[in-house]
Amino acid sequence: MSNSNTDQVPEVGAKGDRMSETIRAFEVPLRKGSKYTDVLLQRLQAEVFKLNAPAVIGVASIDPGEGVTTTALNLAIRAADHRISPTLVVDANFQNHRISRVYRTGNKGLSDCLTGQSTLASCTRPTKIENLSVLGLGQRKTARQLVIATQPTIEFLDDLREAYRLSIIDLPPINEPSLADAFLPHLDGVLVVARYGTRREKLQALRDRVHVSGGKIVGAVMTGTESKLPGWLNRFF
Repeated sequence: MSNSNTDQVPEVGAKGDRMSETIRAFEVPLRKGSKYTDVLLQRLQAEVFKLNAPAVIGVASIDPGEGVTTTALNLAIRAADHRISPTLVVDANFQNHRISRVYRTGNKGLSDCLTGQSTLASCTRPTKIENLSVLGLGQRKTARQLVIATQPTIEFLDDLREAYRLSIIDLPPINEPSLADAFLPHLDGVLVVARYGTRREKLQALRDRVHVSGGKIVGAVMTGTESKLPGWLNRFF
C-alpha cells in the first residue's frame, strides 16, 4: 500500500517496472511539493498499474476540508508531467466543485456524461499543462441529486479507460450517500485522505465505508502536517 505525507521521502518503486522507467526516462518540471507527490505516484503504480493498463483512481475522505481536491489535482498534474498520458482529472465533488471553478468548465460535464446527455469527448477540456485534461462537474444541482445505476457508471468508467491512461476522480465526502457510492466498487483503487488530527473513529468509518461499498484502498495521505506518517495509520488501512 502506498502512503504519503508532507515531509518524509521514502524509497521509490522497484527497478524495472514500467511506470518507474517512464518516470526516470526524462526531465520533468519542478513544482512546489512535487517530490512528495512523485513518491506517491511511484508507489501507486505497484498497487494499481497492472501490465501497463489504463487506471481510474478515486480520491476520497470522510469529511469535507481534508485536502481531497488538492491531492487529486497534484497527483493528476504530476502524472501529466511524467507523461503518463493522456491524464484526466474528474470533478465529482459536488460539495466544493473547486476543480470546475478553477478550470471554468461551465455547466457541461460529469453529470451530462452519466445521464447520457453528452459524450465524454464533448465535455472534457484541455488545460495549460501538456497531457492533462479536465472533466468538470456539470450542473451542480443535477450532480447532487443523481442516483446512478450500475451499468451507466461502469460504461462511463470504461470510456475513461479507453480514452485516458490515467483518470483521477475527486470524490465527494463519503459520510453520506452520494456519487461516491456509485463509483467506489468499480474503481481500480481508492486513495484515502485524512487531515492531521482526524480521530481514529473517523478513519475507521472511512475505511469501513470504502470496503462495504466494494472499493479497494491503495494508499493513504495525511494532510496538514510535516510529520512522518504514523505507523499506526499505515497499518490501519
